[in-house]
Amino acid sequence: MSEMAADLGAFLCGGDVVILIGDIGAGKTTLVAEMAPLLGAHVQVTSPTFAIVAEYELANEYQGIKKIIHVDTYRLVGVNELYDLGFETIFAPHALTMIEWGERIEEYIDRNHFRLIIEEQTPDTRSFVFEVVGNLDKERSSLLENRLLESGWYQNV
Repeated sequence: MSEMAADLGAFLCGGDVVILIGDIGAGKTTLVAEMAPLLGAHVQVTSPTFAIVAEYELANEYQGIKKIIHVDTYRLVGVNELYDLGFETIFAPHALTMIEWGERIEEYIDRNHFRLIIEEQTPDTRSFVFEVVGNLDKERSSLLENRLLESGWYQNV
């Protein structure tokens, strides 16, 4: 998991949105917890299941990212709850937004974003599928493809 966190952290920029898909215990929160200190957040990351939204400020801006917005939509009953929470505020240009159970709200995300599917293979191993939803500029798409290929990850770009 730490290798995926490092590879994603090196690629992602301010304004990026990543939807994290996987069963309970697949490692969605663990991925965010491992990525946060790599980007410069000095906090203990825990699942925002009950708070729904957590924000982690970075000590220094990193690739246009000043904070991580960590969202968990597992407990949301409907789209109205999402808007009551300030849905539009979780997509800040200076933030990296990571949404656990994001497939539940993906149809309401009106911007390019990434989808990371995490599947538990064994208690100690995971498989990852990283997808681009929408369009990336050619330079960034090429950078992503090269980074994932060099790291040995499966990609769907």
